Amino acid sequence: MDNKKILIVYFSWGRNTKFIAEKIHAKIGGDIFRIGTVISL
Repeated sequence: MDNKKILIVYFSWGRNTKFIAEKIHAKIGGDIFRIGTVISL
């Protein structure tokens, strides 16, 4: 039995990394999480 837990984490400024992360996610599965920026006032 394979108990691997896969997490794909990415930060994409111009959507290129998002595209690649989604391709990887579609191929191997797991969870996907986008790291975003926070603008404080």
